[in-house]
Amino acid sequence: MNRRIGLYIVVLLSVLMTACSSDDITESSIPTQTLQLSMKAPGEPDGITTRAMITDTWFPTTAMVGLTVVKTSDGSTYDGTGTYNIPYRPAAASVTAQWNPVTTGTDILLSATKATLYGYYPYTEDIDITALPIHVQPTNTATADYMWGTPVPNLNDHTPTATMTMHHALSRVKVRFHKNVYTGDASLSLVGISGAGIASSGTLNTKTGAITVAAEDPHRITRSIEPFSLLTADENNGVEQYYEMEFVIVPTGQTTTLSTHINLDGSGYTVTTASNYTFVSGKIYTFDINLLSNTLNYGNVQIEDWGTVEGGGMEIDLGGHVFIKTVPDIAVNCKLSNNDRTLTITAVPMTAGIPVKQPTVTSDAEEGDQYGFNVRMDDTCLDKSTGIRTITLWGVSSNVTVQFNGLDQTENGPDDGLTLPDMEGENF
Repeated sequence: MNRRIGLYIVVLLSVLMTACSSDDITESSIPTQTLQLSMKAPGEPDGITTRAMITDTWFPTTAMVGLTVVKTSDGSTYDGTGTYNIPYRPAAASVTAQWNPVTTGTDILLSATKATLYGYYPYTEDIDITALPIHVQPTNTATADYMWGTPVPNLNDHTPTATMTMHHALSRVKVRFHKNVYTGDASLSLVGISGAGIASSGTLNTKTGAITVAAEDPHRITRSIEPFSLLTADENNGVEQYYEMEFVIVPTGQTTTLSTHINLDGSGYTVTTASNYTFVSGKIYTFDINLLSNTLNYGNVQIEDWGTVEGGGMEIDLGGHVFIKTVPDIAVNCKLSNNDRTLTITAVPMTAGIPVKQPTVTSDAEEGDQYGFNVRMDDTCLDKSTGIRTITLWGVSSNVTVQFNGLDQTENGPDDGLTLPDMEGENF
């Protein structure tokens, strides 16, 4: 009898030890803890209000996002039910606002199992979160500001608090038209852009931010406008009257030229960039187009946040032409003063703190020719703490090329070698 009792005890202990080693006991799969969520929108530098865009670092209380949790370990379905594409909205218009389910009783609950949280904006019913349909409208007013969130891993009932940072999926292209030396009425009535780098529809993988462009997309967006007359500053009491059209685009990831199409004084014109561009989600691209006597000319090109300024070749009309050639590790921003036709080039290192080398500046003007240019770019124009270098050009009446030469990786600071000396008002 005692042997039988002893055997029962051994068997019972063996069962208990096996059970204690099971994840089902040590990690409860019963979700009980409510997800505590706040979200940060990427915001915009210039607060566009003519589109359905998020203009701050927080969302309005009417915004709805779709949330999904999966197991961090293998991406499989999380414990319990109601964890896929659940609509949430903020309790207040604030970065620190708590987000709650749109429908009472549909809170995402966490167990001891580690979870990864995915999110996107705006919420759409009955979708595959790896293929959210995205599209831009002929007018920007109705275009949604599609976003995806950086995944938040390792949430559970002991760590249920998450802050998700959102990212823009679309890009913005601004085209500004200047009358310049055009002698006609300069009345615009249609503006469009085209190129393999832009699209109007596709799908967004809200887990990764990857975009798949629709196969049938025409890669062209055209918009009719109310006739608008361009005026030079001389024609308008010292204030230039230019026209700016903004397009929200689906970036394709292809590196290619961009063409702009306009109807000017009843005739159609097309102008194509000399350089290639790769449009990137979350960035704003601004192109200035000058009207010449019988042609169009791309002038200043800027790429700014929604992201960071990026480099690229560009051509700027200062009377003569300025050709700016950059390299991948330098971002370039240009500002043109219409008053005195002074061009300020700001060169930003993509690796913070490493100085931008002095560029090589050349001209097609012959020695002694009265046509030339002035430039200032010595090391007094270098911010040694950030590595940012500023180059100023003015009085340009020849064709000038500014070639950037990369970053100065030496320990002794910037490279002092120059092809062209600093010019103090001289012409050559």
